[in-house]
Amino acid sequence: MGYFADLLLRPERPTVDASEASGRNEVGRILGASLARGALDPADKTYLAKLISARAGIAELEAGKRVDATIARAKAEAAKAEATAKQAADAARRVAAHSALWVFVALLCGAFAASYAATLGGRRRDHRRVVSTTSNPLLAPQ
Repeated sequence: MGYFADLLLRPERPTVDASEASGRNEVGRILGASLARGALDPADKTYLAKLISARAGIAELEAGKRVDATIARAKAEAAKAEATAKQAADAARRVAAHSALWVFVALLCGAFAASYAATLGGRRRDHRRVVSTTSNPLLAPQ
């Protein structure tokens, strides 16, 4: 919304006496909105050229070249950041896939070991003879 507020309050001829912080904030909002849209609006480019010309004391044509160069550089940095983020996401996806595979293998091995141990324990139980040394007939095996 700050960008649209700046549009409403934008003067025809930018002056140098405006505060440095507010000028930088306005330029930042304009550049941020243009990068989000993918292109710089011609009216915004003209306004930025006038503002930079007034602040930096250079010709408006040179200020327009600065705006174009800055937008191109910002787009390149955004593309580079996007590529880096994609690489990180791909690496995380690969790690998650490998981890899931090895967790599956570990669970499968655990299930096999539990099944084998249950089979051995069941065989041992079935072949075992219980000997009672008590004289209580209720506790003696039948």
